[in-house]
Amino acid sequence: TDGERQAAQRLLIRMVRPGEGVEDTRQRTAMPQADPVAEATIRKLADVARAAREVTERGYRAVKTNLILWGDTPSADYVGFQAGAGNTDGVLTPRRLADAVAQMTAIRDVIGPDVELILDVKFNLKPESILQLLRALEPVNLAWIELDLYDPEALLEIKRATTTPICSLETLFYGEQFRPYFDNAP
Repeated sequence: TDGERQAAQRLLIRMVRPGEGVEDTRQRTAMPQADPVAEATIRKLADVARAAREVTERGYRAVKTNLILWGDTPSADYVGFQAGAGNTDGVLTPRRLADAVAQMTAIRDVIGPDVELILDVKFNLKPESILQLLRALEPVNLAWIELDLYDPEALLEIKRATTTPICSLETLFYGEQFRPYFDNAP
């Protein structure tokens, strides 16, 4: 249904409309717990591809997504914010890497080369896993990866090891929090 498709987009895909002046036209997603219809709508990779196709059919030129944890009840990967079941302590297992590549490849195949593809991994991965993921995702040509790290040296190491642009530091609020990153800049 249309309602289910819209709910799936709210959960897994953030969209940006180009050419609408300087106003921020991003549409925010809801956390999976806040949108059970969307969580129930994404069951397999084909559902992700369908949602991405709908985004481009509506004229959006960028797709931003989180990784999906597949299982009995697929959900957006927020394990970096919690301990317990599903948390791999930031280590990208071979299964999670394969799933991430399959997810991002399915989206890229549907949206084509002219639509930007953006991945937000939040605090979910350790630097070594981020590098592993970026190497594996080179063929999908990410517009950028968004990640959160409180380690300036690790962020610089990632920057030096990839050609994929990095967006980070959105969780910092005060000038003194930025200083280690500026001091560590090349």
